[in-house]
Amino acid sequence: MKNNKDSNKEQLGDFDAVNAPKENRVKKFFLNNKLVILLLILLVFVFAWGQIKLHNATKETDKKIEEINVSYSLKFDSLQLASKERMSKVFSWSVRSELIRENVEQVAVLINNYVQEEGVKNVKLINPTSQMVVLSTNKRDENRAFEFPELLNLNQLEVQQTEETLMHLIPIMGLNQRMAILVVEYISEKNVTK
Repeated sequence: MKNNKDSNKEQLGDFDAVNAPKENRVKKFFLNNKLVILLLILLVFVFAWGQIKLHNATKETDKKIEEINVSYSLKFDSLQLASKERMSKVFSWSVRSELIRENVEQVAVLINNYVQEEGVKNVKLINPTSQMVVLSTNKRDENRAFEFPELLNLNQLEVQQTEETLMHLIPIMGLNQRMAILVVEYISEKNVTK
C-alpha cells in the first residue's frame, strides 16, 4: 500500500509541477534572470531620463532662438527708422538750398524724384504761415490746408507713426524764420510685402 501511496504522490507531484501556478513560473523566471531584468529596467530609466533632458534642451533652445529673433527684429526696425530719418534730413537740405535760391521748379523736381525711392509714399511742402500745401506728389493735396496743423509748430525733425504710414515733419529754416515744412510719408514697414 505504501508503494501505491508513494506512486500516487509522485504522480501528483509531477502533475503539480506541470500545472504549477503561473506565479511560481514568473517568480522562477525573475529569479533566474535578475541581472537581465535589472539591466532592462536600468535601460528604460536611462532612455526616459535622456528623452526628458532632450525635451528640456529643445525647449530651452527654442526659447533662446525666439529671443534672438525678437532682438534682431527690434534692432533691424530701429536701424531702418534711423536710416529713413537720415534720408529725410539730407533730402530736406537739398530742398532748403533750392528754396533759398527761390527755385520752386527745382524743388518740385526733387520732390517728384524722391517719391520714386523705395518706401516713400508721399512728399509735401507746406507754407508754415498759411498752413497750406504748396507742393505735393499727390496733386489733389496742393493748395489745400494741411490735415494736421497742430504738428506744424516745430523746430526740429518730428516723427509721427501710424499703422499705414511713418511721417517725418521737417522744418526748413531760413536765416531767421521757418521757410517751409517738409512732410515725407513713408509706407509703414508692417504694410510692406516681402
